[in-house]
Amino acid sequence: MQKTINLLLAVFTMSLSISATENPENAVDRSAIITATKNANYYYMSGKYRKALDAYSEIIERDPKNFNAWHFRGGAKFRLGDYIGAIADYTKAIELNSGDKDVWINRGFARHKIKNYNDAISDYSESIRLFDKYHKAWYYRGLSKYMIGDTEGALQDYNKAIFLGNKYGDGLYLAGSTPRYSEIVSSEKNEKDPHLIRGKLKYMSGEFNESIEHFNKSIELNPGSGEAWLYRGSAKLRLGNYDGAIADFSKSIDLMPNTSNPFFLRGNTKLRKGDFNGSISDFNEAIRIQPSEYKHWYYRGLAHLALGEYEKAQTDYAKAKALSKKILRDPNNALKSSIDETDTEESKLKAKSY
Repeated sequence: MQKTINLLLAVFTMSLSISATENPENAVDRSAIITATKNANYYYMSGKYRKALDAYSEIIERDPKNFNAWHFRGGAKFRLGDYIGAIADYTKAIELNSGDKDVWINRGFARHKIKNYNDAISDYSESIRLFDKYHKAWYYRGLSKYMIGDTEGALQDYNKAIFLGNKYGDGLYLAGSTPRYSEIVSSEKNEKDPHLIRGKLKYMSGEFNESIEHFNKSIELNPGSGEAWLYRGSAKLRLGNYDGAIADFSKSIDLMPNTSNPFFLRGNTKLRKGDFNGSISDFNEAIRIQPSEYKHWYYRGLAHLALGEYEKAQTDYAKAKALSKKILRDPNNALKSSIDETDTEESKLKAKSY
């Protein structure tokens, strides 16, 4: 939701204007469109995807050239497991606006889910062509390459994704700065905890269930490793096991109380669960420890937005924008991503993701 991730309300402002109003040639009822959009976004954010689907369908009926409604309805269908229907909606959205990088990556991921990996790769490649710093596109293209046995190509894309995620990212790599594949392999001989290293490698490759097995062994051998708890929690988060992730992040906080990332990740997970007040408390702690990190302000703003606290949301977004020297994700695109950042080939879709 995700996600970001990745996925909440459409704007950080008091306005609820949408693309339907950008079609002056269409005689649409602006107030009805705004009301339907508000309802759709609320349902979507709350994990009520079937109701969101109905609300977006109402928008499409009133304004059939509404790109966002087709795009977001595709996201609702995706989360309901209707990948074919999602692909159809994304395709229609592409017909209306082929220059949007998110819709290509979303259709690619829907194609990935039905094991149409080659077409998924084509969609990710188009997203990359539109914006070659889009780390998610590189990451998921690598995952599709991995699934067709192109290991070398997959690792190249993963490394590119990691580089871009650290330089321009918006929180995709929630476990921190993941090492490159070559760094993981070369450091394993000198690593006191090879299970942690192997778990990181599996994590980077999107094999989250397998990574958890290694993190389990790491924790068994060294229960005081805050990093192992943090990574295992991140893997659980990717798989949609939010309660398990929160428990692991809480343990990591106990072991690393002066580190911001466990608080940020636990807050992010609570945000996905709909515990917006709880997430704000964790983001507050992350900000206290590391006030210069823009994503702490950005995601706290999302939580305020979810609570309808628009002024606080605007203030946090302005602070995040001022701090960020990176490409800050436009909150107007917050609902665009169908890719739940916990979602991989091994994961199961959960009801609540943002």
